[in-house]
Amino acid sequence: MLRLINRLILISLILIVTCEKDYDWKNPFDPNCKLSPDEWAPSDFKVEQISVTKAKLTWKQEITNIEGFKIEKKVDDSNWEIVATIKKNVREWIDENVIPDSSKIHYYRIYAYAGDNTSAPVSKYFKPSFPAPSALSITQLSVDILKLKWTDNSKEEEGFKIDRKIGSGEWEIEYGTVGENTTTFSDSNAVPYEINYYRVYAYKGDVNSNAIKANITPEFPGPSNLSISQLAVDKIKLVWTDNSEGEDGFKIDRKIGNGEWEIEYGTVGENVTTFTDTNAVPYEINYYRVYAYKGNTNSNAIKANITPQFPEPSNLSISQLAVDKIKLVWTDNSEGEDGFKIDRKIGSGEWEIEYGTVGENVTTFTDSNAVPHEINYYRVYAYKGNLSSSGIEDTIIPFQAPSELKIIQISDHEVKLSWKDNTDFEEGYRIDRKLSNDDWEVGYGKTGVNETEWIDESALLNETIYYRVYGYADNYTTQKIEGEIQTAFPAPSNFDIIVISDTEIKLVWNHHPVENVIGYKVERKVNDGEFEEYATTTDTFYIDTDVSFDNSYSYRVKAYTDNNVSDPGNVKKLVPYPTTLSLLWTGQHSGEVRSVAFSPDGNLLASGSSDRTVKVWDNSNGSLLWTGQHSGTVYSVSFSPDGNLLASGSSDNTVKVWDSSNGSLLWTGQHSYAVSSVSFSPDGNLLASGSSDRTVKVWDNSNGSLLWTGQHSYAVRSVAFSPDGNLLASGSSDNTVKVWDSNNGNLLWTGYHSYYINSVAFSPDGNLLASGSSDRTVKVWDSNNGNLLWTGQHSHAVLSVAFSPDGNLLASGSSDRTVKVWDSNNGNLLWTGQHSNAVRSVAFNPAGNLLASGSFDRTVKVWDNSNGSLLWTGQHSGTVYSVSFSPDGSLLASGSYDKTVKVWSIEYEWKVVDGE
Repeated sequence: MLRLINRLILISLILIVTCEKDYDWKNPFDPNCKLSPDEWAPSDFKVEQISVTKAKLTWKQEITNIEGFKIEKKVDDSNWEIVATIKKNVREWIDENVIPDSSKIHYYRIYAYAGDNTSAPVSKYFKPSFPAPSALSITQLSVDILKLKWTDNSKEEEGFKIDRKIGSGEWEIEYGTVGENTTTFSDSNAVPYEINYYRVYAYKGDVNSNAIKANITPEFPGPSNLSISQLAVDKIKLVWTDNSEGEDGFKIDRKIGNGEWEIEYGTVGENVTTFTDTNAVPYEINYYRVYAYKGNTNSNAIKANITPQFPEPSNLSISQLAVDKIKLVWTDNSEGEDGFKIDRKIGSGEWEIEYGTVGENVTTFTDSNAVPHEINYYRVYAYKGNLSSSGIEDTIIPFQAPSELKIIQISDHEVKLSWKDNTDFEEGYRIDRKLSNDDWEVGYGKTGVNETEWIDESALLNETIYYRVYGYADNYTTQKIEGEIQTAFPAPSNFDIIVISDTEIKLVWNHHPVENVIGYKVERKVNDGEFEEYATTTDTFYIDTDVSFDNSYSYRVKAYTDNNVSDPGNVKKLVPYPTTLSLLWTGQHSGEVRSVAFSPDGNLLASGSSDRTVKVWDNSNGSLLWTGQHSGTVYSVSFSPDGNLLASGSSDNTVKVWDSSNGSLLWTGQHSYAVSSVSFSPDGNLLASGSSDRTVKVWDNSNGSLLWTGQHSYAVRSVAFSPDGNLLASGSSDNTVKVWDSNNGNLLWTGYHSYYINSVAFSPDGNLLASGSSDRTVKVWDSNNGNLLWTGQHSHAVLSVAFSPDGNLLASGSSDRTVKVWDSNNGNLLWTGQHSNAVRSVAFNPAGNLLASGSFDRTVKVWDNSNGSLLWTGQHSGTVYSVSFSPDGSLLASGSYDKTVKVWSIEYEWKVVDGE
């Protein structure tokens, strides 16, 4: 005992003694420096769980002079127990009794020992874990088989348990179990269309890891791509795609039209994807739905429908074998029919149902009782039992009538008929004829077999002739084809005029199609005269060498035979058309020139002036022939129709009549105020004068005696005789137009304007009277009764009116600076010509294709009457008061404020236009 005490004391002393430099640190009992328990304790002590029930302890130890290590362990608050004594060279130890419960804290401590000496202990603790599986996935292998797969995160587990729950039900605990390291599980009783919940966890004994969860709603994939095709009249094939695995088969439901579903109408086995319905109902909608099944579980259904057709025959053709025998041929488009039925109808009668029947696949039928020249209707349809397809129809008229009847006139007494032969069975053709409202002449003509032309040699001219043609054979006739012709003797066609020179033209036309034409008659009209037979020829042309620019000419051509003359053809008109207008000569007055007039033969020109003179000029050279004297302005000059006399009206209140050849004054008529207008009657026996003394006076030209006086209430501004001389019109500042009987002065009628009347003019046929007024209107009256026919509007006073030579046009000149040309028959405005100041005078040329206008804008303008285009402008230096064409149209005269008379020469070319 004493020795032990001494030893302890010695150790204590050693520990407190400073160690020598060469002591051995690896020997805790080195006498040079003995270590404390802490200094030789193990270091870097670690505890690691290496499996569900195992933990691995590791450490380090630098001190070598020890006997070994002791390991103590306790769980939670239990007592420490030595669980292992380890040799000194070992640095790890495995605890195989770990409790895999994270709530159980495992404590470990280790210390070195040598004899009875121990180092200080080193401690560690850990909470054991039981790693749950992860990455759980679920896949559907078939209708009711699911495969679960996961990752094993634990070691040395005994296996895995699987719990399952269906929908909102209870968990089925340990629904499945697999062994150690197994990471898949197959559920062969999955419930389709419900949520299948799964949880998977590892276990070891009674200890389980945490669970991993997943769910799936297994589908029962329905079939897809359902197609339906018709195999025969009542046979339908269904084809679909199988999208499921493990089904017991497929069920087919059917519904017809609006009926009920026939459940499980058909069933096929696993993996079968076709079904044939041999009881399909044609013409009704056949609905189908197909779905997979397994046990009592069905997939979703796929639907489709079809309306099975009973395909009708097609390509029905009907041909005639004999007059009363018909053959029908068609195409069979159906499968499985019992045969075909044929119905027939004649004309508008009733259908004969099942008139004929043929067997399956037979596609011809012969009707030996066809009805000629009636429409035979046929319809053919397939049938099976009581079911029939739609029918195909066609018609035929046995003993077909002829067609394409053409009737042409080949001479003035012959008509040719031709037609198309549509049958092979006729003996010939018969022709009936009827004239206008007469009865039919049955059998009027006849031809033989296949003869399709016939000529009626007794056709009447200018008659409507009716024909009907039909075939005949035995006691049968075809239907009749009818036509008609209006016989005529038409004029030659393509009639035209070719200009050769200024004096020569060529008329041309086509050869006449009527075979017995022997020649052609050429008719000509000069200006507005009547057509006269001018020449005959057997050629298709005629040359006329007697034309001049003095006139316009109209032509037409007629063909003729021994007995007849054709209708007149279209009219072609030859019109002189100005190419250039040039100043020929100028005559001089000492005052403004108010009026100009040509003599009827065109050799003389008269002019009246404010210089109180009447002058007469030679038109060929402009030389002054003579001068007549007034004591006031000369407002109006006019030649008698024979050209021997010249009348003048003046502000000196007189009318003077002169011998136009030498200027001798023949007589003087007296008014009480200025005379503004003078006019000769067409026969030259009378002279009318209008005056500011409010009167119209009519004088006897032979001696100047006053025959009668007509009264207005204001100045008379214009007078004019009708073409037949029986009427005299006067226009006045009293706003009236008055028409008088020129023979006795009786007032026949009065027309009214709302302001002064400046100009009056009769149409060439005398039926119309035009008046131009300061009330801005042109009025056209029926000269026989004074009825107002139409009114034309200007925007200022109308100063002058004139009719064209043919009477179809009326021209008006106005202070609104325009010339207007109207259709005299209805008042339609045809065209408007523009000046830059008031238009004082208008005049047509003899051919009627030109209009001249004189204006305050100091110009003379010439217009194309066909379209209103401006052709030429002549210049004065003052207002142009009066314009006039020479009777042959070759000259145009103008009188002006600039104290001159100008005569313009017009050069023409021929223009061919359509006539009337």
